Amino acid sequence: MIGTVLSAVGAVLSGVYATSIFEAACGKGAFCFDGVMYFFIYRKLGIITTAGILLLALGNLATFDDKAKIKDLEDKLAYEKGRSKELTSNINELNFRVLSKSVDTYSVFSLILMEMYEQLKLDESCRLSLYHKNAEKYFILGRFSQNSLYNEKGRPYYPLGQGVIHQAWERKHDQVKISANPKRNKAGWQRMLFDRCGIPNDVSARLRMPSRSYHAFALSDPKTRQPVAVICLESTKKDALDAFNLQEHLPKFTVLVAVLEALRNHITSITDAMDEEL
Repeated sequence: MIGTVLSAVGAVLSGVYATSIFEAACGKGAFCFDGVMYFFIYRKLGIITTAGILLLALGNLATFDDKAKIKDLEDKLAYEKGRSKELTSNINELNFRVLSKSVDTYSVFSLILMEMYEQLKLDESCRLSLYHKNAEKYFILGRFSQNSLYNEKGRPYYPLGQGVIHQAWERKHDQVKISANPKRNKAGWQRMLFDRCGIPNDVSARLRMPSRSYHAFALSDPKTRQPVAVICLESTKKDALDAFNLQEHLPKFTVLVAVLEALRNHITSITDAMDEEL
Protein backbone atom coordinates (compact mmCIF):
# COMPACT_ATOMS: atom_id res chain seq x y z
CA MET A 1 0.00 0.00 0.00
CA ILE A 2 2.81 2.42 0.91
CA GLY A 3 4.67 1.55 -2.28
CA THR A 4 1.62 2.41 -4.38
CA VAL A 5 1.28 5.83 -2.75
CA LEU A 6 5.00 6.64 -3.19
CA SER A 7 4.88 5.60 -6.84
CA ALA A 8 1.88 7.82 -7.48
CA VAL A 9 3.47 10.89 -5.80
CA GLY A 10 6.82 10.40 -7.58
CA ALA A 11 5.14 9.99 -10.95
CA VAL A 12 3.11 13.17 -10.53
CA LEU A 13 6.12 15.30 -9.49
CA SER A 14 8.35 13.97 -12.29
CA GLY A 15 5.59 14.37 -14.87
CA VAL A 16 4.98 17.99 -13.91
CA TYR A 17 8.61 19.25 -13.81
CA ALA A 18 10.75 16.90 -15.97
CA THR A 19 9.91 18.67 -19.28
CA SER A 20 11.87 21.81 -18.29
CA ILE A 21 14.89 20.17 -16.59
CA PHE A 22 17.45 20.65 -19.34
CA GLU A 23 16.14 24.04 -20.45
CA ALA A 24 16.50 25.39 -16.92
CA ALA A 25 20.02 23.95 -16.46
CA CYS A 26 21.74 24.57 -19.83
CA GLY A 27 19.42 26.74 -21.83
CA LYS A 28 16.99 25.91 -24.58
CA GLY A 29 18.21 23.13 -26.90
CA ALA A 30 21.50 22.64 -24.98
CA PHE A 31 22.86 19.91 -22.65
CA CYS A 32 25.63 20.14 -20.07
CA PHE A 33 26.50 17.81 -17.15
CA ASP A 34 27.45 20.61 -14.72
CA GLY A 35 24.29 22.46 -15.46
CA VAL A 36 22.20 19.39 -14.79
CA MET A 37 24.01 18.72 -11.48
CA TYR A 38 23.64 22.38 -10.47
CA PHE A 39 19.97 22.25 -11.38
CA PHE A 40 19.31 19.11 -9.31
CA ILE A 41 21.25 20.34 -6.26
CA TYR A 42 20.67 24.12 -6.05
CA ARG A 43 17.56 25.00 -7.98
CA LYS A 44 14.17 24.55 -6.31
CA LEU A 45 12.75 23.04 -9.49
CA GLY A 46 15.68 20.60 -9.65
CA ILE A 47 15.31 19.68 -6.00
CA ILE A 48 11.60 19.06 -6.50
CA THR A 49 12.32 16.97 -9.58
CA THR A 50 15.01 15.02 -7.73
CA ALA A 51 12.54 14.36 -4.97
CA GLY A 52 10.04 13.17 -7.55
CA ILE A 53 12.57 10.77 -9.11
CA LEU A 54 13.62 9.45 -5.71
CA LEU A 55 10.01 9.04 -4.66
CA LEU A 56 9.28 7.20 -7.87
CA ALA A 57 12.26 4.91 -7.39
CA LEU A 58 11.39 4.27 -3.79
CA GLY A 59 7.78 3.76 -4.77
CA ASN A 60 8.74 1.20 -7.39
CA LEU A 61 11.03 -0.52 -4.91
CA ALA A 62 8.31 -0.58 -2.25
CA THR A 63 5.78 -1.77 -4.83
CA PHE A 64 8.12 -4.58 -5.79
CA ASP A 65 8.39 -5.53 -2.14
CA ASP A 66 4.59 -5.38 -1.81
CA LYS A 67 4.19 -7.62 -4.85
CA ALA A 68 6.62 -10.11 -3.37
CA LYS A 69 4.62 -10.14 -0.12
CA ILE A 70 1.38 -10.54 -2.06
CA LYS A 71 2.87 -13.41 -4.04
CA ASP A 72 4.04 -15.01 -0.81
CA LEU A 73 0.56 -14.63 0.70
CA GLU A 74 -1.02 -16.07 -2.44
CA ASP A 75 1.32 -19.08 -2.24
CA LYS A 76 0.49 -19.57 1.44
CA LEU A 77 -3.23 -19.28 0.69
CA ALA A 78 -2.97 -21.87 -2.07
CA TYR A 79 -1.06 -24.17 0.31
CA GLU A 80 -3.67 -23.76 3.03
CA LYS A 81 -6.45 -24.45 0.53
CA GLY A 82 -4.67 -27.65 -0.42
CA ARG A 83 -4.27 -28.56 3.23
CA SER A 84 -7.95 -27.83 3.83
CA LYS A 85 -8.95 -30.16 1.01
CA GLU A 86 -6.63 -32.84 2.36
CA LEU A 87 -8.01 -32.41 5.88
CA THR A 88 -11.59 -32.59 4.58
CA SER A 89 -10.72 -35.76 2.68
CA ASN A 90 -9.15 -37.30 5.79
CA ILE A 91 -12.19 -36.41 7.91
CA ASN A 92 -14.54 -37.93 5.34
CA GLU A 93 -12.46 -41.11 5.24
CA LEU A 94 -12.41 -41.30 9.04
CA ASN A 95 -16.19 -40.85 9.19
CA PHE A 96 -16.59 -43.63 6.66
CA ARG A 97 -14.37 -45.94 8.68
CA VAL A 98 -16.26 -45.17 11.89
CA LEU A 99 -19.62 -45.82 10.26
CA SER A 100 -18.47 -48.99 8.54
CA LYS A 101 -16.52 -50.40 11.49
CA SER A 102 -18.14 -53.30 13.32
CA VAL A 103 -19.83 -52.46 16.61
CA ASP A 104 -17.90 -53.47 19.73
CA THR A 105 -20.58 -55.92 20.83
CA TYR A 106 -18.58 -57.19 23.80
CA SER A 107 -18.64 -53.71 25.36
CA VAL A 108 -22.35 -53.30 24.61
CA PHE A 109 -23.35 -56.58 26.28
CA SER A 110 -20.95 -56.01 29.19
CA LEU A 111 -22.55 -52.65 29.92
CA ILE A 112 -26.00 -54.26 30.00
CA LEU A 113 -24.69 -56.97 32.32
CA MET A 114 -23.20 -54.30 34.59
CA GLU A 115 -26.66 -52.72 34.97
CA MET A 116 -28.19 -56.11 35.78
CA TYR A 117 -25.38 -56.84 38.21
CA GLU A 118 -26.33 -53.70 40.14
CA GLN A 119 -30.05 -54.48 40.00
CA LEU A 120 -29.40 -57.90 41.49
CA LYS A 121 -27.23 -56.30 44.21
CA LEU A 122 -24.38 -58.72 43.61
CA ASP A 123 -21.06 -58.35 45.44
CA GLU A 124 -17.43 -58.77 44.40
CA SER A 125 -17.61 -62.53 44.82
CA CYS A 126 -20.01 -62.72 41.86
CA ARG A 127 -19.81 -62.55 38.09
CA LEU A 128 -22.33 -62.36 35.25
CA SER A 129 -21.42 -63.71 31.81
CA LEU A 130 -23.30 -64.06 28.53
CA TYR A 131 -22.57 -66.87 26.04
CA HIS A 132 -23.72 -67.74 22.56
CA LYS A 133 -23.48 -71.05 20.69
CA ASN A 134 -21.86 -71.04 17.26
CA ALA A 135 -20.03 -73.67 15.21
CA GLU A 136 -20.42 -76.30 17.93
CA LYS A 137 -18.76 -74.14 20.55
CA TYR A 138 -19.84 -71.52 23.08
CA PHE A 139 -18.16 -68.15 23.00
CA ILE A 140 -18.47 -65.22 25.32
CA LEU A 141 -20.54 -62.18 24.34
CA GLY A 142 -20.08 -60.08 27.48
CA ARG A 143 -19.09 -60.20 31.12
CA PHE A 144 -19.13 -58.11 34.27
CA SER A 145 -17.83 -58.38 37.82
CA GLN A 146 -16.80 -55.76 40.35
CA ASN A 147 -13.71 -57.89 40.91
CA SER A 148 -11.23 -56.84 38.21
CA LEU A 149 -9.64 -60.31 38.05
CA TYR A 150 -12.96 -62.05 37.52
CA ASN A 151 -14.02 -59.36 35.05
CA GLU A 152 -11.35 -60.38 32.52
CA LYS A 153 -12.57 -62.06 29.34
CA GLY A 154 -10.67 -65.29 29.90
CA ARG A 155 -11.11 -68.00 27.31
CA PRO A 156 -12.77 -66.76 24.10
CA TYR A 157 -14.67 -70.02 23.58
CA TYR A 158 -15.78 -73.13 25.48
CA PRO A 159 -16.25 -76.65 24.12
CA LEU A 160 -19.56 -78.48 24.09
CA GLY A 161 -20.27 -80.96 26.86
CA GLN A 162 -18.48 -79.03 29.59
CA GLY A 163 -19.74 -76.83 32.38
CA VAL A 164 -23.04 -75.36 33.37
CA ILE A 165 -23.20 -73.39 30.10
CA HIS A 166 -23.80 -76.54 28.10
CA GLN A 167 -26.27 -77.94 30.62
CA ALA A 168 -28.27 -74.70 30.59
CA TRP A 169 -28.35 -74.63 26.80
CA GLU A 170 -29.62 -78.20 26.66
CA ARG A 171 -31.98 -78.11 29.66
CA LYS A 172 -32.84 -74.36 29.91
CA HIS A 173 -31.44 -74.15 33.44
CA ASP A 174 -28.69 -75.56 35.60
CA GLN A 175 -27.73 -74.92 39.19
CA VAL A 176 -24.59 -76.21 40.87
CA LYS A 177 -23.11 -75.89 44.36
CA ILE A 178 -19.59 -77.08 45.14
CA SER A 179 -19.13 -77.85 48.81
CA ALA A 180 -15.34 -78.22 48.63
CA ASN A 181 -13.37 -75.05 49.35
CA PRO A 182 -10.61 -74.62 46.73
CA LYS A 183 -8.46 -72.66 49.18
CA ARG A 184 -8.31 -75.60 51.57
CA ASN A 185 -9.00 -78.54 49.28
CA LYS A 186 -8.27 -77.69 45.67
CA ALA A 187 -8.09 -81.32 44.60
CA GLY A 188 -11.54 -81.99 46.08
CA TRP A 189 -12.90 -78.85 44.42
CA GLN A 190 -11.51 -79.94 41.04
CA ARG A 191 -12.92 -83.44 41.45
CA MET A 192 -16.39 -82.07 42.17
CA LEU A 193 -16.19 -79.74 39.16
CA PHE A 194 -15.35 -82.68 36.96
CA ASP A 195 -18.06 -84.94 38.42
CA ARG A 196 -20.77 -82.30 38.36
CA CYS A 197 -19.81 -80.14 35.36
CA GLY A 198 -17.46 -82.31 33.29
CA ILE A 199 -14.61 -79.80 33.55
CA PRO A 200 -11.20 -81.56 33.28
CA ASN A 201 -8.59 -80.91 35.94
CA ASP A 202 -6.17 -79.23 33.53
CA VAL A 203 -8.91 -76.69 32.71
CA SER A 204 -10.08 -76.07 36.27
CA ALA A 205 -6.48 -75.58 37.36
CA ARG A 206 -6.28 -72.51 35.09
CA LEU A 207 -9.58 -70.90 36.08
CA ARG A 208 -9.17 -67.35 37.39
CA MET A 209 -12.39 -67.57 39.37
CA PRO A 210 -12.67 -70.53 41.78
CA SER A 211 -16.46 -70.51 41.82
CA ARG A 212 -18.46 -72.64 44.25
CA SER A 213 -22.02 -71.78 43.19
CA TYR A 214 -23.58 -71.43 39.74
CA HIS A 215 -26.90 -70.43 38.23
CA ALA A 216 -26.98 -70.81 34.46
CA PHE A 217 -30.09 -70.36 32.35
CA ALA A 218 -30.93 -70.11 28.68
CA LEU A 219 -32.46 -67.07 26.97
CA SER A 220 -34.87 -68.17 24.26
CA ASP A 221 -36.17 -66.62 21.08
CA PRO A 222 -39.81 -65.69 21.80
CA LYS A 223 -40.90 -66.90 18.35
CA THR A 224 -39.06 -70.21 18.05
CA ARG A 225 -38.68 -70.94 21.77
CA GLN A 226 -35.15 -72.08 20.96
CA PRO A 227 -32.17 -70.95 23.08
CA VAL A 228 -30.11 -68.11 21.63
CA ALA A 229 -27.83 -67.38 24.59
CA VAL A 230 -26.93 -68.49 28.11
CA ILE A 231 -26.52 -66.37 31.22
CA CYS A 232 -24.10 -67.70 33.81
CA LEU A 233 -24.27 -66.24 37.30
CA GLU A 234 -21.52 -67.54 39.58
CA SER A 235 -19.91 -66.80 42.92
CA THR A 236 -16.86 -67.91 44.87
CA LYS A 237 -19.14 -68.24 47.91
CA LYS A 238 -21.03 -71.52 48.27
CA ASP A 239 -24.31 -70.03 49.49
CA ALA A 240 -24.19 -66.59 47.79
CA LEU A 241 -26.84 -67.44 45.19
CA ASP A 242 -29.30 -69.34 47.33
CA ALA A 243 -31.74 -66.42 47.32
CA PHE A 244 -31.63 -66.01 43.54
CA ASN A 245 -35.11 -66.59 42.12
CA LEU A 246 -34.95 -67.36 38.42
CA GLN A 247 -38.63 -66.79 37.71
CA GLU A 248 -38.50 -63.40 39.39
CA HIS A 249 -35.37 -62.16 37.62
CA LEU A 250 -35.59 -63.83 34.20
CA PRO A 251 -37.68 -60.99 32.67
CA LYS A 252 -34.81 -58.59 33.38
CA PHE A 253 -32.59 -60.53 30.99
CA THR A 254 -34.99 -60.80 28.05
CA VAL A 255 -33.77 -57.44 26.73
CA LEU A 256 -30.53 -59.24 25.84
CA VAL A 257 -32.42 -61.34 23.29
CA ALA A 258 -33.56 -58.21 21.44
CA VAL A 259 -30.07 -56.68 21.56
CA LEU A 260 -28.55 -59.95 20.36
CA GLU A 261 -30.87 -60.00 17.36
CA ALA A 262 -30.19 -56.34 16.56
CA LEU A 263 -26.42 -56.83 16.67
CA ARG A 264 -26.29 -60.28 15.10
CA ASN A 265 -24.46 -59.07 11.97
CA HIS A 266 -21.79 -57.37 14.10
CA ILE A 267 -21.05 -60.27 16.43
CA THR A 268 -17.63 -61.80 15.93
CA SER A 269 -17.81 -65.26 14.41
CA ILE A 270 -16.41 -68.15 16.37
CA THR A 271 -13.62 -68.51 13.78
CA ASP A 272 -12.61 -64.89 14.32
CA ALA A 273 -12.93 -65.33 18.07
CA MET A 274 -10.48 -68.23 17.99
CA ASP A 275 -8.09 -66.40 15.64
CA GLU A 276 -8.21 -63.07 17.48
CA GLU A 277 -8.93 -64.42 20.98
CA LEU A 278 -11.97 -62.11 20.90
